Amino acid sequence: MSHDEPKAMYKEARVLPHLAEALQALDYPAAKLDIKLVLEADDAETIAAARALHLPPHFEIVVVPDGTPRTKPRALNYALQFATGDYIVIYDAEDRPDPDQLRKAAGRFHEAPADVACLQARLTFDNASENWLAKQFAIEYASLFAGILPMLDAARLPLPLGGTSYIVFTWRPVIFQASARQSSLTERNSMSKWKLSRQSRCISIESTIPWCPEIS
Repeated sequence: MSHDEPKAMYKEARVLPHLAEALQALDYPAAKLDIKLVLEADDAETIAAARALHLPPHFEIVVVPDGTPRTKPRALNYALQFATGDYIVIYDAEDRPDPDQLRKAAGRFHEAPADVACLQARLTFDNASENWLAKQFAIEYASLFAGILPMLDAARLPLPLGGTSYIVFTWRPVIFQASARQSSLTERNSMSKWKLSRQSRCISIESTIPWCPEIS
């Protein structure tokens, strides 16, 4: 199965090399990967940084034309038209996915019932020792991804998507259409409810993504 991996970024020139390194470490055939670095047209610094990396052929820089609202969903919606893979995987610039995450996801989809069309991986807050606020985020993430989401999954209830680290199976087109409907960051949870109303659901998987944002 092939994977499209759009990464919407803005003013992320400093962390981009770390993301590119993590993505190149994914244990999956490069010929089956189509990685989109989704950048805004006015973000010259990040565009230049991406081009300077001289990434392998399965990486592509997608420049989103100027427009409003300038949100991650709008950028991803634009990039979605270029997706050709069997799966869509969403990562943030700060994500560092497990190298075997895509293999785990492909295996989970293969074993899952036909109504499963989306997987949510576990996010961990990787810089919890930075300061007091970072510790609070770490507690929140641990509670949500290690406790609440598995509980909701077991009860077959909608999962509030994390906004990153979720994998959509595009062969189940109702979910592909749901992804295209997103226009604001607050609609991630609405997407989960919309899926359930159409007899499709999202489940969690045991795969961890350390998330390393700057907290001040």
